[in-house]
Amino acid sequence: MKSSKNIFHAVKHIINSNIGDNVRVAAICDATDGIEIVTAWKRGNNNPKYTTRSYVTALLKTGFITRLKRGIYHVNAPIPDWCDLGVIRYAMGYERYEKVAGKWEKMKYHSKTAQQWRTEIGEYISSYMAKNEQSEQPKAEAIKVTIIDITPAAPVVSNEHTDGQNI
Repeated sequence: MKSSKNIFHAVKHIINSNIGDNVRVAAICDATDGIEIVTAWKRGNNNPKYTTRSYVTALLKTGFITRLKRGIYHVNAPIPDWCDLGVIRYAMGYERYEKVAGKWEKMKYHSKTAQQWRTEIGEYISSYMAKNEQSEQPKAEAIKVTIIDITPAAPVVSNEHTDGQNI
């Protein structure tokens, strides 16, 4: 994966290679080996793949992947070519402001607002899933839910304190 342009492209490649399947965060982190630079801050916080994990979180928040359980995600739809890191960030609410004629104004990203990007991404994922007959929630064979019946025992009513005195 060393031929990728940057970390986001490496993450995008792994996601697009596993459409409709489950993918482990460890596999995504392995794909960014040699691309993500481990800084002193990342080493000090024992999180050398901080940037990779933050991109996975961004894809989770925008709906391209769904968390099944810790470290395992289901890929709902491929990330299209028009969707770059700037689009993902704008859709998540990271907007840019510039001073225009003495006033701070929200800037658009590729002539679209954050809400327009959120709508476009949502429509893209919905249409992709409808076209490929995927349900909203992935079918995860690896997840087993056990429902435990917790019925409280009858309460013990006593007028005595533990030291033997009556109330």
